[in-house]
Amino acid sequence: MFADDTKLYGTVDKDKGASLQNDVNTLQDWSDKWQLKFNIDKCKVIHYGNHNPNVEYHMQIGEQQTQIKEGTEEKDLGVTFQQDLKYTQHITTKVNKANSTLGLIKRTFQYIDKDVFLYLYKALVRPSLEYANAVWSPYLRKDIDKVEKVQRRATKLIPELTSKTYQERLKELKLPTLAHRRRRGDMIQTFKILHGFDKISVQDLFTQDSSGRTRGHNWKLSKNTAITTVRTTSFTHRVINDWNSLPSSVVNAKTVYDFKKKYDQHWDGSDSVFTY
Repeated sequence: MFADDTKLYGTVDKDKGASLQNDVNTLQDWSDKWQLKFNIDKCKVIHYGNHNPNVEYHMQIGEQQTQIKEGTEEKDLGVTFQQDLKYTQHITTKVNKANSTLGLIKRTFQYIDKDVFLYLYKALVRPSLEYANAVWSPYLRKDIDKVEKVQRRATKLIPELTSKTYQERLKELKLPTLAHRRRRGDMIQTFKILHGFDKISVQDLFTQDSSGRTRGHNWKLSKNTAITTVRTTSFTHRVINDWNSLPSSVVNAKTVYDFKKKYDQHWDGSDSVFTY
């Protein structure tokens, strides 16, 4: 439960949803007791997974059992979750919002130099493209390009840079690609989880490498077998290779700020920061 949003979730297999239906009943009993009635028209069920039995769920409305309608997407804490877990709708919404903000900046300022651009872009545009991207980080090429095109368009607002290529503009501004920023964000989040800065159970997300290999650092993680694209591109799977390849001096940082500083120093001067 968060504010006025209430969500139930669970794995549906052999019991065909009986356990989840019991949870719905218990939640409704609680709401009736405290006279906080659910609006059945605003309730929905989303089925995830190719082999989901798509069980129907009901709520008691007066004397009648009413089926909860099925949906294909839901916005939760600012992120739109689709039934296929591709986040294309969320990406489209965020890109449109960022482009609208760019349009507003372009109409408001007759001339923008490098310093003003960086202040405006970093404060008003980029944050909306990076919020919670550990969850929705795009893996389809069309979505990756769609997000990156926002920054590509933004850097053309500076008159003296319009004749340069995108990579040259980024180097001139010392501005990494958004793809690199997402990888950096993944590494920061992984560091915070493994070092206890975020109160999340490490065992629920990662398995530490127990192979005994001494090469690299002592925070190496094991990569479990994954079959589906959704699983291989999820946060806990996609970060493994990047994390394991970091030098010991970076992963053994004492603070989050120190980790960010050492991570940026590790990639300083690399062309990969400005390409994707």
